[in-house]
Amino acid sequence: MTILGHFVRAQCSGGDLNAPRQNRAPKASAQASAFKHAIHGMQERLQNFILLRALKFWLAGLLMTLLAACDMTSVPPGKIMVKNEIRDANYNVIKVSGGGTSFTLSPGEHGIFPKGTTRLYFSRRYKDYTRQYTVECPSVLKDGIKIKLIDVHLNKIAGGCETVSASKG
Repeated sequence: MTILGHFVRAQCSGGDLNAPRQNRAPKASAQASAFKHAIHGMQERLQNFILLRALKFWLAGLLMTLLAACDMTSVPPGKIMVKNEIRDANYNVIKVSGGGTSFTLSPGEHGIFPKGTTRLYFSRRYKDYTRQYTVECPSVLKDGIKIKLIDVHLNKIAGGCETVSASKG
């Protein structure tokens, strides 16, 4: 501190050089404290907002997952249900046969194959060609199985069933 600074400080503090400054420091300190408090409050509200949004998205995702997994159509144990969930406007009918049973399924329809059905044949006709799939399942099924054409196409079928052939003719 310069000599001039000591002199000004001594004049403002009543002559005591060790006394704290009494100019604008308390007012500035109060403003800084209020500013820090306001910033802290905004940070808290922002964190709460972000947590609340994250919780809402998590709950919405959980609800959507549960609703998607919750199919009201139950499959009897040991049987295979094929459901047509194609949403295309055209070429949306599939034919499925196996175990002495055959179904022609429009969108939203389903067919249940008898116990012991181990091989299913799927076909979907398009304008210029037909896609055909062969699916094999275990001879003994513990639970009922629900199969959709997309599962057959991707070979992601539940219950140990698998797509053994796919052709386009």
